Amino acid sequence: MKPSDQWKAINDKQFWKHIPKDYKSHSGKPLTAKHSAKTIHLNLTDKQFNWLQTFRRNYRNFYGSDDSVVESLLVNMINKPLEQYIDPTTDRWSRVHNTREAESHHTYVISEEVLKKVGEITLDSRVISAQTQLKIIIQNSKQLHDNGWFYDLTKRKTKNPTRKEVI
Repeated sequence: MKPSDQWKAINDKQFWKHIPKDYKSHSGKPLTAKHSAKTIHLNLTDKQFNWLQTFRRNYRNFYGSDDSVVESLLVNMINKPLEQYIDPTTDRWSRVHNTREAESHHTYVISEEVLKKVGEITLDSRVISAQTQLKIIIQNSKQLHDNGWFYDLTKRKTKNPTRKEVI
């Protein structure tokens, strides 16, 4: 064995000794992770899809993908039921299903825990699907925004102190 090969073997051994155990297995293959996300298929009109894209674009520092936007909207709906933020006199269901526009098929990856909780959400004493929930959020977005429903989704996560606060 040449000296260069010996050094290479030693360096290789040290590399694998100092790498975190959960990064790779000793066989050099990535460790398998538990699948905690599921794919959901939503049929959205172009306007609804554009609303999601615009929301993501406006807050691109918070949301890296469309999946994260959809998941955070659904999580917010779990944490803050819409009844408190939408005027009960308005018809929440009118334009959700009665659209004459063509709907296109979109796929999102959402965590399993969120999907379980989303399945338990009721509105006007009926259980509603994730697709319907998302459509209701988009349809009533102006009213929800005015009443502060989106506040937790759009506020800065970290606050950089100003010079006055530091001094």
